[in-house]
Amino acid sequence: MRGLSIIFIIWLAFCTACDPCENCGEPLIYEPTVELVFINKDTLQKLEDELGVFSDSLDSNEDKEGLAQDELDSLEARLIVVNDSIENGNNSYQEEKEELETLISDYLDSLVYYDALLTQIDSVIDYLNTQKSYVNKGLLRIDTLFINDQYLTYEDSFETYDAPLLMNEESFTQFEIVIGNFRGEIAFDYDLEEFVDATREIKLRAFNIHPVNSFGFDSVGEPICVTDQCRDDETTVYLYFE
Repeated sequence: MRGLSIIFIIWLAFCTACDPCENCGEPLIYEPTVELVFINKDTLQKLEDELGVFSDSLDSNEDKEGLAQDELDSLEARLIVVNDSIENGNNSYQEEKEELETLISDYLDSLVYYDALLTQIDSVIDYLNTQKSYVNKGLLRIDTLFINDQYLTYEDSFETYDAPLLMNEESFTQFEIVIGNFRGEIAFDYDLEEFVDATREIKLRAFNIHPVNSFGFDSVGEPICVTDQCRDDETTVYLYFE
């Protein structure tokens, strides 16, 4: 009988023990974000203009190099004929031979010059294309991102910025962005919903995220979303400025 009493006490203690997740503290509130990409159109246009200049220079100097090579080939072919004539005892070609050798030396120097010049131009074009790729990807540094009375600052450059959406009743967040001398504003509207994750913590998620107004930006792209619900962490918006 005493054994049964002990078993009953153990069973009672097990049944009345609190659920582990009921003692996990306050529910964790999830901070939804929208991914922002900033494209500097002014810088992009300058890079395009510079690429145009250097591409034209590349084409022009490649043509000059080709003409120099053709002229060199012609001179070397003539020199073979002249040398054959001299070897056959016709010394009247000696003066022409010396002139040909001087010209050939000059054209060889020209080809060395064009080769070095074209290599430098190629390097500049590669550099400009790399910078253009960075700008197209949005790689830049935001000085300050203001959200209501709070702000975030950044010391490094990034291709994308995760901007936190406020979890207020209005489901509305307005950002002010400072990038160098540029200042712009962008506001987002969205819906909030609660959900319970695998650890049974209640979290807030944002969906139907879309920009509602902007100021200072040249244009604002349509949200790019993983699904048609345009949820947080799955929504990207491109912002173009000059």
